[in-house]
Amino acid sequence: MAGAGARAPGATWQERFEGSLAWCREVSALGYELLWWGGGDRDVDPHNAVARLAAIDAGMELGLLYLAPLFHPVRLAAEIANWDRASGGRTTIAVAQGWRDRQFEAYGVPKTERLGRFTETLDAMKQLWQRDEVHFRGKHLRFDTPAAGERADAAGPVPRPVQQPHPKILVAANGDAAIRRAAAIADGWLISTRSTYAVIAKQVALFREAAQAAGRKPLIWAWRDAYCARDWKTAIETVRPALEPFYADRARLGHDRDLPQGDSLTGSLEDIVRGRLIIGSPADCAEEIEKYRALGIETITLRMRWEGLTQEQGMDSVRMMASEVLPRFR
Repeated sequence: MAGAGARAPGATWQERFEGSLAWCREVSALGYELLWWGGGDRDVDPHNAVARLAAIDAGMELGLLYLAPLFHPVRLAAEIANWDRASGGRTTIAVAQGWRDRQFEAYGVPKTERLGRFTETLDAMKQLWQRDEVHFRGKHLRFDTPAAGERADAAGPVPRPVQQPHPKILVAANGDAAIRRAAAIADGWLISTRSTYAVIAKQVALFREAAQAAGRKPLIWAWRDAYCARDWKTAIETVRPALEPFYADRARLGHDRDLPQGDSLTGSLEDIVRGRLIIGSPADCAEEIEKYRALGIETITLRMRWEGLTQEQGMDSVRMMASEVLPRFR
């Protein structure tokens, strides 16, 4: 379950804060098991930190998404380890390379270095979670973390996560090369919201071939945008004011540049959502989810709220999905 951080139009910071807490509590009460909260390129502020704690307190698993090239691995490894401790070992992370020019410009990181920094950050974090002392020498990253003393709980600057050797690491990837890489270096692949089902079906086979060649059996999780209403027309008209500008903005920024040829975010909203969103009546949504289960995808995360959609409109979908769709898969 994702989307708790969507901004309500005109809402104050306090209203967003309280709304996120209420969202977390209700989705947990409805039986959702996992809350994804994107860290993206930002530090954890009190707003999303407390919302994460609310999800943990409600007994949910926690999913965290980061743009790895923009963070120093010592800082990021420490944050992830602390969230894994806070959740009692119920944290999964997804790491992505990032794609927006403005994000790299804001951090002073050349975008041409994103792949190298991504792989070095991932490698460095794995070392930091498992070793008392790390001396890392990469092309982009160089640092030393000498042991901090004799106390077992203070062996270095990065605390040990509950999960050993580290929390589950998924790589968010769209392109074929990145998907092959995920099969070789991570615990799994997180399918993004951008790709269509037809593309995903081909890439699942590609991922499994790469995993088999590497002698590994990684996970496949999917992040899908979704909206459930009494019928398809009601669903599409409800999300139209939010998703038309959303996809127009993504297309303008080149969000589909890493997608396979022919997979585009342009055209009518009806064309864009087909095969990309789990949307429509409960029967429509169940049919779409079943397709992903048939591919062998273990976990599907549903984002049912976007900027431009009110919290109540989002909750309408969350409640209907919980009462009329998810019981079919338990």
